[in-house]
Amino acid sequence: MSLWAELRERVTGAGGLEWRDATRTPDLPCADVGGGRRLLFMSWSTLLGRMASSAAGALETATELDIRQLRGLADRMDADAFLPVRAEELGPGFARRMAGLQRLFEDARQRLEDSGIADDFRPFASAAAGHGRYMTIGGSHAWLGIWYPAWPSLRDTPLWLPLIAGADRGRPIEETRRRLAPLVMHEPSDAIEGAAIDRPGSLLVPIMLPTGVAYEAVLDAVVGRLTEVAALLADESSTTS
Repeated sequence: MSLWAELRERVTGAGGLEWRDATRTPDLPCADVGGGRRLLFMSWSTLLGRMASSAAGALETATELDIRQLRGLADRMDADAFLPVRAEELGPGFARRMAGLQRLFEDARQRLEDSGIADDFRPFASAAAGHGRYMTIGGSHAWLGIWYPAWPSLRDTPLWLPLIAGADRGRPIEETRRRLAPLVMHEPSDAIEGAAIDRPGSLLVPIMLPTGVAYEAVLDAVVGRLTEVAALLADESSTTS
């Protein structure tokens, strides 16, 4: 709602206008600005949602589908939009959090390597994608790290394990999907199809982080989850002939 706040600032700073809040619902802010004029703010999501409901009520199925497709596009653009910077995000707390996440990833990687659960680690870092390493886990080619594309759109965690099909040491994605059936069938799914964020031919495993606990407990949870995934991937009984 940063645009609504900016509108209020501009109206109150303009000569001959006033601002009296007239909002009745959170998704439809409204204000009287003087002279019998009213300013109404409606997001694309709200507008298209109401249009889709009206089309559904009128049994206009084709129109409803078109509107829902347009709403999907609007939602995608909202997800990719730049968020205004807040003052608290520029302080040392945010920098310490990112440094802590990188430490968590590196410590988890070291434990996996020391225990033989994963190997063949190769560095990979990208300002656009995140911070992580390619590796082999349970016989599957994968990438482990802090992954920005999936974090804001799929699950509330910065740490991800995308399993990559068609790579040199990988296995067919269908086989990987069979081996990870307990995760795929979980609700919500703990093995998400890569097509959800334009990564077809891969499965994305979110590594959820426990909150409100000490660092060692978080590290144990991360390594435990990755150990579980490795066991499923290496289990020959989960395949079909």
